[in-house]
Amino acid sequence: MIHDIDASHLHFLSQEESKNSKKSLLISMGISILIFIVEIYGAYKSNSLSLLTDAFHIVTDILAHTISLIAVNVSLRNRTMKYTFGFLRIEIIAAFINALLLVFLCGFLLFETFERIMEQHTVHAREMLIYSLIGLFFNSLSALVLFNVSKTSINLKSAYVHVIGDLLGTVSVVLGAIIIQIFDIQWIDTLFSFFIILVIGKATYGLINDSIKSLMESSPDTHKLEHILSDVKANNKVSKIVSFHHWSLTNGVECINLRLMLKEKSSWEVVVTATHKLLKEKYGITHVNVETTTKESEALIKSIKINRDAIHIHGGHGHHHH
Repeated sequence: MIHDIDASHLHFLSQEESKNSKKSLLISMGISILIFIVEIYGAYKSNSLSLLTDAFHIVTDILAHTISLIAVNVSLRNRTMKYTFGFLRIEIIAAFINALLLVFLCGFLLFETFERIMEQHTVHAREMLIYSLIGLFFNSLSALVLFNVSKTSINLKSAYVHVIGDLLGTVSVVLGAIIIQIFDIQWIDTLFSFFIILVIGKATYGLINDSIKSLMESSPDTHKLEHILSDVKANNKVSKIVSFHHWSLTNGVECINLRLMLKEKSSWEVVVTATHKLLKEKYGITHVNVETTTKESEALIKSIKINRDAIHIHGGHGHHHH
């Protein structure tokens, strides 16, 4: 543990936000377990594939909530000598795992749907409607609980997306039950099951896309980055931007690393201060690192060769020899 460096600024969620997030997740998880029991029993009583599909989606909700709770706890740990950025990225990993769970779920449900197409079963619309309405009520309650905390991180957003997917799915089950009861169109149950899979698939793509971009340390907003570089370059004391890196640790925690060539060596302090002020106040960048060089020092830096023999990898540790 690093004792002499303040690591508090690396916490993504404050203690109060963490407490609220954990409370919301626990309540929502409890509701999800209740919905699963209701819908799995309802699917058995009504012989409805769409209700069964919705019930199995709940299983991933429960797993997603469990992963999210772990992520909220782990992400609050202080950084260490090994994990110098702390554990913020555990939220991205949690969101990615949640998305993978959804991929497997979609595959399973597609298999069930095509099997049902090949062999039709009679659906009991009255039971299907009753249990789907109960599921709809509890799903709405769960979405309401997670709505506010979902804005604080991609991890909590992923848990919220799971619940919203369920809510839309349950709405389709209710509509299907009404159609079957009024018009006795049995195949509508299979059709709505397929619709639920499409909703889950769309949400899954978004989560995988967001988490992979973050894990690849891509710029969270290239349009924003263009404006940042333009504003930094507009400083008349800056000759040029030698290098730049812009990435996101997790949702809402942006980092930028700049190497600026100055026209005059003596202006480094003014330029560094002004750049920090610009990036933090105008663009909301959390972590700013600015290195300054001159034309002469840049030439010297580029002439320095990397000693590849200085580091030997042994047992996962880097040993430096002098």
